[in-house]
Amino acid sequence: MTPVMNFPNPFSDKISIQINLKNEQQLTIRFSDEKGNTVRNFDESSYPSGENTVTWDGKDNSGSPVPSGIYYFIAESKGSVIFNKMIKIR
Repeated sequence: MTPVMNFPNPFSDKISIQINLKNEQQLTIRFSDEKGNTVRNFDESSYPSGENTVTWDGKDNSGSPVPSGIYYFIAESKGSVIFNKMIKIR
C-alpha cells in the first residue's frame, strides 16, 4: 500500500479516498474521530492492484451524519497500516 489521497478536504457531505496497491490485497477500512473512536467500519474486502477509490458518506455505523471535526481514514492489510487525516465541515 502506498500513501493515500483524499478529496475534497475539508468535506461536507462525502469524501473519496484513493489507495494505490502494488498487488491485490484484503483490506480492513475504518474511519475514526480525533479521539480514536471508530465511527464507521467497512467490511473487509479484496481490492485489486492499482488505484482504488473508497467513498465515505460522512455517516457513522448507525447511518447518522457525524458532526464537524477531524477524522482519520485507516486501512489495514497483513500488518501494514496507512492513514490520513480529513476535516468535516457543515
